Amino acid sequence: MSRPRLGVVLLIPGPVDIEVIALQRAVGGRPRVAPHITLVPPVNVRADRMDEALAVVRAAAGSARPMHLRIGPAATFWPVTPVLYLAVTGELDRLRRLRDAVFVEPLAHVLDHDFVPHVTVGESLGDVDLPALAAALDSYQQPITVEQVTVLEEGADRYWRPIADAPLGGGRIVGRGGLPVELATGQVLEADAAALFAAEGAGDHHGDGSAVVVTARREGVVVGAATARADDEMWLERLVGATRGCRRAFLLCPEGGSAQSWCTSHGWSVDLRLARWRRGCDFVRLARVLAA
Repeated sequence: MSRPRLGVVLLIPGPVDIEVIALQRAVGGRPRVAPHITLVPPVNVRADRMDEALAVVRAAAGSARPMHLRIGPAATFWPVTPVLYLAVTGELDRLRRLRDAVFVEPLAHVLDHDFVPHVTVGESLGDVDLPALAAALDSYQQPITVEQVTVLEEGADRYWRPIADAPLGGGRIVGRGGLPVELATGQVLEADAAALFAAEGAGDHHGDGSAVVVTARREGVVVGAATARADDEMWLERLVGATRGCRRAFLLCPEGGSAQSWCTSHGWSVDLRLARWRRGCDFVRLARVLAA
């Protein structure tokens, strides 16, 4: 049985993440993962426990709240280990509670060091004078607000990529008749949601723009999902969305199907007809003006 290698992290939000990447490259680092604060270091999880692991992360995130942190100044773990990092301060009690909540089976494992919140800038940097380098970066500090927990998986190329995320504070509970549904907004389309799209023939994803993913779960099981792209306008690609300050919203769906019927009953109108647009099927582009 396969054992995916996972990590649980708080990704550094933009635009501060770009600054950290610049620091990493400046010291000669070649990071294989986006800038982050590690909650669970790399751990192998049996494939048949993946759902359990992701449920742990969602539950832990739901019990926390977005937190305000500060990264920097630079420091080093030398001489214990040749790592240059940015210190993390701010709401550390809440950060540690979140870490304790995710560091349980099947994600918990034996470590040879204590949990020290930090953002790695460089490691295994050869003959670099790490204390001197840390002193040179002593003035770098940036406040950040973290709003979600992300699960990463190491690929065959040894690069780490997001496979799931969960909002701090949990999703919004909606529903009637005793059938509550949790709507969670993130940036990662998880495997079970992707499978739902594939089953409905909506597996294609443009992948450009700013990703927005909304996943609906009932008792932990995905019952609906949506993806969108947003810049000055929002493109709702596969069913639901949020305005996020956009002026107009668009979506594409098969002509005459249940998606078009539902959307037109909720204020969308046909903007363009696309004959035999995908796999020989007719599609329509629907549009809606968003409230200012």
